[in-house]
This record gives sequence, C-alpha cells and structure tokens, in this order.
Amino acid sequence: MQIFSRVSWTAETLRDATIVRTVAPDRRRPVRSLVLRFLLCSIIVGAFSLTVPAPVSAHLRSGSLSTDFKASVGTFEPAAPGVGAHVLDGDLRIELRVLPARTVVVLGILGEPFLRFSRAGVEANLASPTATSASVIDKDDSVSLPGVHWHLVRHEHVLAWHDNRLRPVPVVRARSHEAHAVGMWSIPLFVDGRHTTLSGREWHATGPSLWPWLVAGVLLVAIAGFAGRRIPPRRQLLVASLMLPIAVLGLVASWAGVILADSATPASVAFAVVFSGVSVLFLCVVIAAAEGTMRLCVMALVGAFTAAFAAPEATIFKHGFVLSALPGTVVRLAVAAALIGGLSAAAVCGSAVRGLLFATPGSGRRSGHWLAPAEPADHDTA
Repeated sequence: MQIFSRVSWTAETLRDATIVRTVAPDRRRPVRSLVLRFLLCSIIVGAFSLTVPAPVSAHLRSGSLSTDFKASVGTFEPAAPGVGAHVLDGDLRIELRVLPARTVVVLGILGEPFLRFSRAGVEANLASPTATSASVIDKDDSVSLPGVHWHLVRHEHVLAWHDNRLRPVPVVRARSHEAHAVGMWSIPLFVDGRHTTLSGREWHATGPSLWPWLVAGVLLVAIAGFAGRRIPPRRQLLVASLMLPIAVLGLVASWAGVILADSATPASVAFAVVFSGVSVLFLCVVIAAAEGTMRLCVMALVGAFTAAFAAPEATIFKHGFVLSALPGTVVRLAVAAALIGGLSAAAVCGSAVRGLLFATPGSGRRSGHWLAPAEPADHDTA
C-alpha cells in the first residue's frame, strides 16, 4: 500500500507541476556580431591605411626607395655664392637653388642654353633638346627654330630635373657592398656671365647579403605561429602586445625617413612628427576599443596591414644605397621590424581569427567560449 501511495503521489505531482523546458542558447548571434565587428575594423584600418603620405606613396609607386648608384655634389669651380645644388633620388635628379639677385644659365647636354634662373623665376629654352629629354617642358611645346627661346616654367627660384650626366658610368661590373667612387660628373653653367662648372662624384655599392635577414625573419614568424597554437589567449595577447608596437614603430620610422629624405625643412619635420603621432594614436584607440577575442583579431589585422605596407620597402635589401634621411642600416632594421613584427603578431593571433571566422553555431563551449561569454540557459514555462 505504501508503494502504490508513493507512486500515486509522484504521478499527481508530475501532473500538476510546471513543465520546465530548457532552451539551448543561440550561439549564432554573438558569433555573427563579432564577425561583423571584425569586418568593420578591417574597413576602418584599411581606410586609414589609404592616408599614406604623398612622398612615401610617390616613392612606393616609382620604386625609388633604394639604388646601387648615388651622386654627390662636389664644388663650383670657380665658387658661385648664392647658388646651391642638391642631388635627389640617388642620382636621378639634381636640384638648383639660386638667389633672385643672381642670374644663372645652365648648359644642356649638347652645350646649348638649357635653363635660366633670374628674378622672374626659372625659364627653359624651348629649342633645347635637354629641356625635352629632362621633361622640363612638354614635347609639344618644343621648337626647332634657331636661336634661344626662353619660356617661364615656374616663378620660384628652385628647380629639380632629371639629368643623365649624373651617371657617367651607367654599368659597373665589379660587385662590392662598400661604397666606392666610379666616376666624376660635371654640369657647365654661367653665373652672372662667368663660366662655372658644377662637379661631383658618382658612387656605387651593391646590397647586403639577403640570407641572414630572410632566415631570421622566417624563423621568428614560424616560432610565433607555432606558439600561437600552443599558448592560451592571454599569453597570445601579451606576445602580440610586444611585437605589434615594434612593427608599427618600424614602419613609421621608415616612412619618416622617406619624408625627410629630400629636404628636412621645418614643415616636413612637423608633418612627419604629426603623422607618426596620429597613426600610433589611431591604432591604440582601435585596439583598446576591442575586448576579448575581438582584441586579438584586431591586433592580427593591424599586424597584417603593417607587414603589407612594409613589403614594398623590402627592395632596400637588394641595393646598396637607401634613399632616406636615416642611415641605411637603421632603415633596414626598421623595415625588418615592421615585416617580422607585423607577421609575427598576425601569426600569434591567427588562431583567434580562425576561431572567429570559422566558428559554427552549436559547436559547444569548446569552440565558442573565446568568441563570447557563456550565456545561461533560458527556461520557458509551459
């Protein structure tokens, strides 16, 4: 009797009791939210990367970040006070600055009057073959008439032009990592009617051996990728926090050197400082705004972008002279830091990106606990 009574009580209790139904949390919503946030950060960082300084962008497009030839300015014979010369882009262009009070006529490759600096500015001879070959004037503006036909090309008293005379020895067969003089160059001109010659030296050097840089870079990135699969997320964050600042500062330093390469004016120095500060501040804000796995993903994204923008500068390892205001060794170290540091940060955080992009709903806490905090089960009453 006691047994039947207990069974009857249990059935009655189950009949009158509230039925509890456990509903599994929908993990698709947090995963989708994080993926969308990651894509948004990708767009933001990508848009910011388009703000590459114009001097850097020009050097990247032209590939003139390094060269095996470099021309140096020697002296004016006889001396020419008020006239200054500066070689740009290794040996591709020469820049002449003249005080307005002086009148300077530069002779072309054939000895013809080529340029004239005066109070009016800089004029080019439309009948000069050098003016056309140096792209000082358009080919359509050139004339074949006898005599000199001056045409004002700019009101300032400074002009830079491409001059083949800066490279008297176009090919050097001897390979040496040390810079050595291979020839002399000269450009004749008249300063206030007096014949003067601007002369200088042409230097040649080949790039350093690439193997030490390549082996060290591949080894460090491989170690970072292997460690990223073995260490917990907190240590991934620590390693990426060490590698990413090195990469970003290396890229910014190499860009600053390019900006200041031609002429370190107060305006260019101020621009380099402001651009560097704004870039670092922007990346810090983007990273600090993310949390958990999202922060690791953003750091991987920034590391990948940093390495991608440093990749075109890798040509500096092929040539002997780096076109930068910084020493060549310093620039190579900065570019190597940007490449290796950026790729290492991306490799360390790669598991977080894979977990975010390839997470499947209902995969359980094993695959989803880093993507979003565990949600308590919802209970519906019926």
